[in-house]
Amino acid sequence: DELTRGVARYQALIEASNQVVWTWDMATQTGQFFDPWRWWEKMTGQSPQAHGDFGWVDVIHPEERDLVQTLCNNAQKNGTAYQTEYRVRSQAGRYAHIVERVVAIQGPDGVIYELVGTLTDVTAQREAYPSAEGISVYGQDIAEHKQAIEALRVSEERFAKSFRASPYVLVIIAKGW
Repeated sequence: DELTRGVARYQALIEASNQVVWTWDMATQTGQFFDPWRWWEKMTGQSPQAHGDFGWVDVIHPEERDLVQTLCNNAQKNGTAYQTEYRVRSQAGRYAHIVERVVAIQGPDGVIYELVGTLTDVTAQREAYPSAEGISVYGQDIAEHKQAIEALRVSEERFAKSFRASPYVLVIIAKGW
């Protein structure tokens, strides 16, 4: 049937993308991993029980824990989508680099029903571009990278608000296009 085929297609897409897909139900305050290999447990050693009730935060690097919790809380409260990179402690005691992307599913009434996110292990890419100071993003210090991303996000929000509020048609022309 069409529903079974759609679910199979979705699961194949998840596997092919080399990402973990998760959801968080706002009504029940429960989450679910769509992961046939129990990726998080395999990486961090956390069982599903230890992972629940925000136990997953325990394995995030202490320097990045507050930022990740703030982003997660904002997504739950306001439906704010985000993308961030942080380190998680692996079973071996080393830190793996994870990129997380999160979007909210909202109803027509604006109520946030669910968050959907992906986790991607980018450790190999980060290790390929080492920095003398330690953690790097293609040679750029992580703190600088996060500040730049936050400044860009704020700038984009301001532009979007101005654009939506303007009664005029705005045309942006980039030189050389």
